[in-house]
Amino acid sequence: MKKGGPCPWPVDRCPVEAHARWRRGHREADPPARPAPLGPAPTPGPEPPGLQERDLRTLAWWLIAGILRGDADARQASVVVSLMRTLAALGPAGPGEEEALREVELRGRLMHGLPPRNEEEWARAGAAFTPDALAEFRRWAEELLLESDGRDRLEPLYLRERGAGHVHVPLLVDREDGV
Repeated sequence: MKKGGPCPWPVDRCPVEAHARWRRGHREADPPARPAPLGPAPTPGPEPPGLQERDLRTLAWWLIAGILRGDADARQASVVVSLMRTLAALGPAGPGEEEALREVELRGRLMHGLPPRNEEEWARAGAAFTPDALAEFRRWAEELLLESDGRDRLEPLYLRERGAGHVHVPLLVDREDGV
């Protein structure tokens, strides 16, 4: 149509004769031809080396050898190489959530001057810190053992008992000269 839309009339009742003839030659009822597939259907073969281990180098060399032998389709290899490029740009996978929480817990303890508690935390600290820092952590652990009399334990804070007495609040100084 002049406005660019499809003809609203059925093919056999179109009022414009030239258009009706053209439409009879190109039946709308015929389905459009589907394009031929780009290549042969992939056949499942042996799993490439390096795929389970997530090793991109091994997978790339396997793909290069397959292309040179003629076993791999160049278009499919192009898709695989694009995906490999994307994975390489993402960088190494980070630690899992549990591992990240353990790392945060260890760093929180160290930030408050408490040494690692067990061998697992010492191993994690050894992987994350320098030998000088580890020596300092060991010194903290020795000081805690010397200062402790074995009676240290967590006690609940009962606000009614603790807050019942008189509390002295020091006077705040407004200026640097003490006035």
